[in-house]
Order: sequence, then C-alpha cells, then structure tokens
Amino acid sequence: MYIREKLLSSKKLAGPPSFLICYTEFVNESGLTAQEAANLLEKHGPNTLPEEKGKSVFSLALDQLKSPLIYILIFAGLITLALKSYSDSIVIFLAVAVNTFLGFYQEKKVDNALAALKKVIPFKVKVIRGGKEEEVEVQNLVPGDLVRLSTGQKIPADGLLLKSNELSVDESILTGESLPVVKKTKVFSGTVVVGGHGLMVVAKTGLQTKVGKIAKALQTTVEEATPLQNQLSRLAKTLSILFGALCLLIFIWGVSAGGGLVEMFELAVAVAVSSIPEGLTISLTVILAVGMQKIFKRKALVRKLVSAETLGATSVICVDKTGTLTEGRVRVTRLEADNYALALKAAVLGADLSSPEGQGFWEFARGSKKNKIDPQKTRDRAKKLFSLPFSSERKYSLRVAREDKVSAAYVVGAPEVLLAHCCSEDQQKWKILIEKASRQGYRLIGVAYQPKRFDLKKIKRKKKRNIKLGDFGCLDFLGLFELDDPVRPEVKKALRDCQRAGLKVKVITGDYLQTARAVLERIGFKLQDRQILEGEELKALKGEELKKAVSQTVLFARTDPFQKLKIVEALKEQGEVVAMTGDGVNDALALKKADIGIVVAQGTQVAKETADMVLLDSNFATIVAAIAQGRAIFENIRKVAVYLLADSFTEVVLVVGSFLWKLPLPLLPVQILWVNLIGDSLPSFALAFEKGDDSLMKQPPRARGAPILDKEAKTIIFIIGIVTDFLLFGLFWFFNQRGLDINYIRSFIFAALAVDSLLYVFACKTFKKNLWQIRIFNNSCLNLAVLFGFFLLFITFALPPLSALFKVQPLGAGGVELLIVLGIIEIGLIELVKFFFIDKQIAEK
Repeated sequence: MYIREKLLSSKKLAGPPSFLICYTEFVNESGLTAQEAANLLEKHGPNTLPEEKGKSVFSLALDQLKSPLIYILIFAGLITLALKSYSDSIVIFLAVAVNTFLGFYQEKKVDNALAALKKVIPFKVKVIRGGKEEEVEVQNLVPGDLVRLSTGQKIPADGLLLKSNELSVDESILTGESLPVVKKTKVFSGTVVVGGHGLMVVAKTGLQTKVGKIAKALQTTVEEATPLQNQLSRLAKTLSILFGALCLLIFIWGVSAGGGLVEMFELAVAVAVSSIPEGLTISLTVILAVGMQKIFKRKALVRKLVSAETLGATSVICVDKTGTLTEGRVRVTRLEADNYALALKAAVLGADLSSPEGQGFWEFARGSKKNKIDPQKTRDRAKKLFSLPFSSERKYSLRVAREDKVSAAYVVGAPEVLLAHCCSEDQQKWKILIEKASRQGYRLIGVAYQPKRFDLKKIKRKKKRNIKLGDFGCLDFLGLFELDDPVRPEVKKALRDCQRAGLKVKVITGDYLQTARAVLERIGFKLQDRQILEGEELKALKGEELKKAVSQTVLFARTDPFQKLKIVEALKEQGEVVAMTGDGVNDALALKKADIGIVVAQGTQVAKETADMVLLDSNFATIVAAIAQGRAIFENIRKVAVYLLADSFTEVVLVVGSFLWKLPLPLLPVQILWVNLIGDSLPSFALAFEKGDDSLMKQPPRARGAPILDKEAKTIIFIIGIVTDFLLFGLFWFFNQRGLDINYIRSFIFAALAVDSLLYVFACKTFKKNLWQIRIFNNSCLNLAVLFGFFLLFITFALPPLSALFKVQPLGAGGVELLIVLGIIEIGLIELVKFFFIDKQIAEK
C-alpha cells in the first residue's frame, strides 16, 4: 500500500490532509528513489533556514573606529590640521588607517575561522530511500522522505508520524511549554525527541515549515564577548578616562604656567596616544580563535570563544567511563544461562536494536558456537504486539511478541532491576555471579521473560509512561551477558598528566560499582572505599555532608542523570571549574550546569549543537590536551597584555617625566604612534601563535576569575617600564645637558624605544623560564614580525620622505652601537626579574 493511501485513510486526521497534499505522491514503503529525491530537492530547495548575515565589510571596518583611542586620534588629527601642522596630521590619520586595517584584517580572519569550525559537524538523519536505510544530511531532505526518529534527535522537518513507540517531543522552541508532549500525528521541525522512537514522512522543509515562518527569531545570534574580552575592554576604557583626564590637566596646567598652546596640545596628545594599548582587545580575539583551531587539530571542536577561555581554568573533569576512558566498542564475550537457547532468543527479541548493546547481541547470536541462531529470522517470526524502548529511568527494554500462537514478554536490562521482579528460587546464585563478573571489570546485562501470564489489553489501556515491569507479573530470569569494552591505551598517560596539572578526575557511571572499580584500577587508579559512592547513597546526602562526600569521591557508580547534576552543583559550590562529559538528552541538565559541557562523538545531534566542546574522537586524552591548550591561551593573553602595557607604561612615564622636569618632549606624538601601531602590533599578534610552555601542565589550575595581570605580570610591567625609563630618561637628560640637537635626541629615544620593544617581546614568550632555558626562535610568525619591524624602522630612517614625516635623522655608528648595548642591558635586567619570580618547584619538575 502506498503511504499516501495510508495517510488519506488515517482516522487521526480531521478533514482533508492538506498537510501532505502534493508532497507524498511518489512515496511508498521503500521511500523515494534517488532520482525522485534529486528532482524534489531541485523543486523545493535545500532544507535550511536563512542564517543571519555576517557583518558587511563596511560595517566591520566602521567597528574599528569605535574606540576611545581612535576618537582621540581623529580629534588630534583635526586640530593639527587646523593648526596647519600637515605632517603631524598625515601621520595621525595614517595611524588611524593602519589601526583600522589591522583590526579589520584580524577580525575578518577570526570570523572566517569561526565560521569554518561551525561547519565541521554535518548533521545527518536516517532515511529510507530505495528500500534501504541510509544517512542523509539534513539540508538534503525533501518532502516525501521517510525519516527514522530516536531519542535525542532534533526533528529535521515538518511531517506526519507513520509509526510511534512512546515518542515524546519537547516543543518548547515553538510553544514555550517545557513539558514533553506525546506525539501521535504531526511533528514539527526544530523540536526535540526526548523519548521513544518513530518513523515520519516529511511534508514540508525549509521556509515552508512552521519554524521557517518564524525563522528571523531563531537566526544565529552574534557571539557575545567573553569575560576576558569584557575585562580588557573595561581596562581600555578606564585607561582612556584616567589618561584623558590627565591630558586635560597637563594641558590646562601647562598653558596657565606660560607654555605655548601648540606645545601643550602636542604634549597632551603624546600622553593620550602613549597611554592606551591599542592592539590589546583585537589580540585577545585572535589568540582565542587561534587557540580554538589548535584544539580542533587535537580532535576537539570548541564551539564558543568563551569556552576556549574557560578551558584553561578547569579544575575538575567529570567523565563517564564508557566510550571515554574505554574505546566504546561493546563486545558480548559470554552468556551465562541455564537455558542457553531461550536466553539468546530473549536477547534478540527484547533488545533495543538502536543501542550498541542490541547490535552486540545480534553479532553474538550469529557467531555463537553453542547455539547459533539467525537474529533477523528470529525477529521476523515473532510478531510484535507491544514494546517499551529502553530509557535511563526504566533501565530495561521490553517486547511482547507472538510466535506459533504463543505470546511472551522478553525483557533486557539491568540485572538488579530484572531480578527484583523475578520469582525464581535461584536469585542468590545470580547475585553471586554478578558480583564475580563485576569484580573482573565486565559490564553485565540480564535477560528475562514472562510467558502469557499477563493481561496485555489491560496494560495497553495505560499510558506507556505509567506502565511498570511489575504489571507483567513474575519474570523468569534467564541469564547474564558479559560485555567487554577495552580501555584506551593512552588513558594512563593522560591521567598522569592530570595529576601533574592539579586536575581532579571524577568518574560518573551507571555501571556496577565493582565493574567500574575494576576498570579504573586497570588504568592506574588506586581507590579506597571512602572514594567510592553509589547512586542510592548519594541520593540521601545534602548540604555540607554532600559537598564533603563529592569532594573526596573519585568513583560514582549506578548514578542517574539527576545525580550527575547534583554532583556538578556540589563541585561548583566549592569553587571548582567543572568540565562534564555526556552523550545525550539525559545528560542535558548536568552538561548545561557545568562550566564546560563536553559531548562525545557518539552523542545525540541536540547534545552536539548545545555543547561547549565536542570530542571528535571521544577520547579522555583529548580532553586533557584541550585543557592544556586552554591554559596556553590564557598564558598567551597574559604575554600580550604584559608586552603592550609595559610599552604604554614606559611611554607615559617618559612623557610625563619630561613635563615635570621641565624638559622638552623626548618623543613626538607621531613617533609614539609609530611604536604603538607599527612596531608593536605585529609582534603582539604573533604571540597568539606561541605553542605554550611545558610547565603549564605542571602547575595547579588558576582560580576562577583570576586576573590576567597577577603579581608577577604587574612586576614585570613595572620593571620593564622603570628599567627602560631609567635608561632612556637618563640618556635623554644627559644628551640634553650636552646641548645635542633636540631632533637627534628624539630620534635616538624613538629608535631605542622601538628596538627595546622588538627585543623584549622574546622575554615575554614565557614567564616561567629564562630565555636560555627555551627555544627562543621556535615561533616563525614572531620571528618574521620582529624582522619586519626592524625593516620598517630602518626605512623610517633611510628614506627621506619617511624621515621628514616622523621627524628623525641618522644616528651614526656610535648611536647604533649604543642602541645595541641598551637592548642587551634591558633584556638582561628583565631576565633577572623573571629568575627571582620563577617557581623553583615548577621549574624542576
């Protein structure tokens, strides 16, 4: 029978089924053919919604002008233009153009990188086409396609259910109602299957769907700024206000003391442009984006900038055993049963075939030497009368089937749940076997059945969610399946890395305590009894007692989704930064509550869409590698902050010091702009590509909300500034006393400041080791940036037009030699400061 005819004759539909007219004319039980699907795709277009357009090139460029520094520069440029100081005006507006271009280029590059990462995981659905089940990308679905629905799946299009087994859907995206709705007929695109499974025929796709009509409200939103970005933005604004006030004060004070109007204005502009680290905010964005790409190369996809930032502060990893510490390859190794044939048949008939365990039963049945059966023929011979799919709440799946006019209920699930509903006299025997197999690290699944000793009609009158296993009467326990899941070989090393890095690892599993304990001891955990807690014990704990238990426990066994949430909440209340792994709808609450929600590769579509990070290889070692990169991201941000702020601090002290000592300006505004926007910008961007210090994973995690500028960073900024100022200000005073030409003196101070900033960037590569302990030139981007900076400095002095523009003159051989000596002295003093601040314990590990 054609599916269209089925739908037209459906009693569930009131009135003509306009919902499906014209969309199912080609479809039968075999689904569309490849040619029909291609024709319909051409006719109806891809099954996509319009995404919010990114910023235009003009808008992105305009954003670069929205900063206090640019406002100051434009104002200064206009004033100097009015005063007919054309060379200064040219340089100031050139600085604005350079800053705008660099900011635009880096932001565009970041946007492109983030857009590419978002396309890494194509979402697919199981579709019946040409009589075969295949996976098709959601965007290629067409009206008339037959789509299988399962728990955790986002419904890909509007359609009508042809089959439904306890299918419940979260429609809050459309209705705002958070409670799941049991579906019998229509389903809508964008809603989420939270229980059961079914088969639907697609009716409408793309903009024709119900959600498509309100697509604008659901378009992708612009990513919000991360806490560190906000922190640095506030820092820049604070510096702008403070130094803006200082500039105004200097200008008023200088004019009132008899200073010239133009001279005081130049001084005020010099202080303004020297005080703000222009490249700081954009450098942060670049570091986060580059970090995300490096994490992706390690087989983890970070979906948000804020997550890349948070990873480095992670202090606790809550991980599921199966598929993360183990390989996730479920293999049935043994069946212990009195009636081997019946137990094998019960497993084939009662298992949920969408699960790895169900597939494992089929493989075991095919290859069984003791009593080999064909699972497909066994399943086909037994007519299904009723079924309950597996759920984490039930912990079993059930199927009532009739064969040769004899009906029975076949149950597969947690052994303790099945035994609780069995009346057999040998329960103690099974409990002993369960204990023994658990100690050997095997996962266990029980099988049971109930011959026709129940009233199926009475049971079916109940809502499925209200049906209990006890409604089927006493079960006959048939046997135990042992399942093996090999431990990943790289996990032991990853756990050692965690210990060195001060990371706490907590394993949360639904497995038997003894099974989980055996696996953990196999990979290096040495557990004491007080470090193990079962779900039933956890359920009774509250308040401080709960916090204490969660803090000391390493293994949580036989837990449910709500207990996972309870564990995460208790850890966060103690100030921990928690990373939590999960795979589907049942873990949603805990994943959302955790600071970093991590979904494994086998996770549901919805879980992957909402996760902070997706493990593309489902490997625990990948989590540890991502955390290491997260720490490197934060460290690179600190390096850039120290590098740029040290320069700004130096310039402000030089300019203000000369004013207080009643000396001429040691640097002109245009020369400061060259150092800040030309000399410093490229090296600061290049620091984003630093690979990270090995010692980062030999120290404890940073505290939640720890500032970028800690005591060490502030000291280095202060020392760099003071050392540079002491040397340069001393030379400036000495040269001035000797009566040297002021333009020559300024040229030397300008060159010295530029050379120093291009050299001490190497000292900023690490704050945990001295330069002689690291590979200084292992960052090719930084090497090129510094060389290019020296080249720009050279042509500024060598080319007459640039020399005139920046008001510099040749320094001579003696001046160049003195520049080299100053650079060496400064690097030496900075390394001396670092030497006294380095944690000797970290350095020796």
